[in-house]
Amino acid sequence: MIPAAVAHIIWRVFNPLVVWVSQWVPVWAVLETTGRRTGRRILTPVANTLDGDVFWILAVHGRRSGYVLNIEAGSPVRIRIGRHWRSGAATIVEPTGDVLAKFPVYPRSGPRVFRGDAVAVRVELGASTPQG
Repeated sequence: MIPAAVAHIIWRVFNPLVVWVSQWVPVWAVLETTGRRTGRRILTPVANTLDGDVFWILAVHGRRSGYVLNIEAGSPVRIRIGRHWRSGAATIVEPTGDVLAKFPVYPRSGPRVFRGDAVAVRVELGASTPQG
C-alpha cells in the first residue's frame, strides 16, 4: 500500500502532467467536473475506457474520491478523449464482475494497490466537440 503522503505528492505532480499529455496518449482521458464547494473546473486524468457512447471510470478511492463527491452533488461532467470533449450524464454504480470486466488490467489493479472501496462511474456521452 502507498502511504497517503506519498500518494498526495504523486497526485499533485503526476495528474497535471497526465492531463496535458492525455491529448496525445490514447490510454488516458480527462474527466471534468465542477467543484461542489468552489464551483471551479476540476480536471482529473482517468484511464480511457470508452465503450461506444458509454465511458467507464473506476474510482479506486470510492465515495471519498473528490470527483465522485462532485458527481453525487450534481456536477455536470465532460470527458476529453484525445482533443475532443464530450458532455455526459454520470451515475455511480457498484463495480460488479460484469462492470469490472470492462476495464483494462491497469485500472482494475487500483483497488488492490490503494485498498479502497472502489465504485464505478458510468458516463452516458453526448456528441463530440473540439477542444475547449
